[in-house]
Amino acid sequence: MGVVCLVVYDALVDPNAPNSSRALVLKMIGWNKHVLELGAASGHMTRVLEGRSCRVTALEHDPEAAQDLKETASEAVAADLNIPIG
Repeated sequence: MGVVCLVVYDALVDPNAPNSSRALVLKMIGWNKHVLELGAASGHMTRVLEGRSCRVTALEHDPEAAQDLKETASEAVAADLNIPIG
């Protein structure tokens, strides 16, 4: 497997942006929820959700990114969801 550059996945999240999928997701989730975030990447959504008093469990394929997410998310797990368990 090659090196993954997470900078590609980092983005500013404007919760009030019109026609933004991120803003729509934030509106649907709301505040003070427990969120399972799959593919959290660099944590751009994680930071906004945690700022909205959400408890975020972030799953990320890249172990280094998952380690970095531990500073932002309530819980961060490195996992490959493409590998069946058992």
